[in-house]
Amino acid sequence: VDGRRGSAQVNEHVIISDKIGSFFAAVRANDVDRVRQILESDPELVDQRIADLGDARWEPSEEGDRRSNTALHWVAVRGWQEQSFVALARVLIDHGADVDAMGYNPNKGVASAVVLAAWEGELEGLTLLLEAGADPNRPASAETALYCAIEHTDPDAPEPNKVSVLLQHGARHDVFTA
Repeated sequence: VDGRRGSAQVNEHVIISDKIGSFFAAVRANDVDRVRQILESDPELVDQRIADLGDARWEPSEEGDRRSNTALHWVAVRGWQEQSFVALARVLIDHGADVDAMGYNPNKGVASAVVLAAWEGELEGLTLLLEAGADPNRPASAETALYCAIEHTDPDAPEPNKVSVLLQHGARHDVFTA
């Protein structure tokens, strides 16, 4: 009996791991329809945390791991790539993703998706996060979203740009951005 129970636990772990793996594989592929389909059957995956965004195979993080991320963190920083991830971010938000959840990036430390989008994300993605209620002033371990936007926006950039959008949504200057 104990052997069977142990076997069921192992199989359940594999099934859970496969569900998480399928979800994050669809996220990585920017497969909006597949992500939507997965979230409709397993909505709790929207805020599933993974241990390391840089690993080839994403695995669930340990409980309380401060260096873990959700799919929304990964999507927020993809703006420098050739394909847009905004539609994917919209699906995650529409399925209840926590727009203020803290994640981890080796360059930015513990940070929200807004900080990551202000750093290397798309303007449209940053705007989407802010319109979904993300806090533009949420403290991070390294820099604020406004600091990241100022650092990565040409001073002559036409509006709207990341700086103007953050300010319109209530971002406050601090000693580093004034």
